[in-house]
Formats: sequence, structure tokens, C-alpha cells
Amino acid sequence: MRHTLVVLLVALCLLSAPTRAQTIHPCDGPLPPTSATVTAGLISIGWCHDGRDVNGNVTTFTGWALYANNVRTSLTGVKTGGVPNAAGFVFYEATVNFPQGNFQVSIAGINGQGEAEKTPPFQLNAVSPSGVPRPATRFRVS
Repeated sequence: MRHTLVVLLVALCLLSAPTRAQTIHPCDGPLPPTSATVTAGLISIGWCHDGRDVNGNVTTFTGWALYANNVRTSLTGVKTGGVPNAAGFVFYEATVNFPQGNFQVSIAGINGQGEAEKTPPFQLNAVSPSGVPRPATRFRVS
């Protein structure tokens, strides 16, 4: 009886322990940082939304707006993981071309009633890609 109980407890622990095959939903876990430094060019951005309007009703998005330093552009090619987390949040992502520079980036969802309030700003520092090596120094002939 004691061996059976031990085996049962071990089996329950193994079944409840996360495995490599299990993944954490992007909208779960600790909050992401509020800034990042990346190489300028095509950058993947992502965000979570519960698919509800300000009144708590389910809504259908007709688009997304990206604000970079308060300049608005319409996001195209927005993709979604499709599967909400336990709280009902879906992860969305898009690829955006950022030139070298510092940007305050926000996202706003759009539905048939208008545009949502922007997200709090995210500080993005896009730096130039690696270049050729710097010149050698202390050249000498012996």
C-alpha cells in the first residue's frame, strides 16, 4: 500500500510538472520590459488584447494603428496566435520597419466605432546594424 501511494504521488507530480512540449502563452507570465534596444530594420512587435470594447462587449477589430513618436500609421499584416489564454487575451504581432533612432511606440485597436486609446508608450532604441571593423591602430614596421 505504501509503495502504491508513493508511485501515485510521483505520477501526479510528473503529470503536473511542465514539460518541454508545454509552452507559456505570450500573454501570461511576467510583464515584458517597457524598453528595448534592437537592430534597425524589420522588427517584430507583439501585444495582447482580450477582444472586448470599453463596455466589455466582444468586438471585431477592423485594424490596428501604430504610433511611433506620435506619428500614426496603419499596421498591415497583423497576425494572431488565435488561441486566447485562460483570461481571454489573444497575442497579436506584426513586423514593422524601424530606421535607426529612438522611438516611443504605442498601439491602438480600431473597430467600427472608432479607435481605442493608445497603449502606454514603449521605448524602442533602433541601432545601426554591425558595420565593418574599426581601423587598426599602432601600425609599425620592424
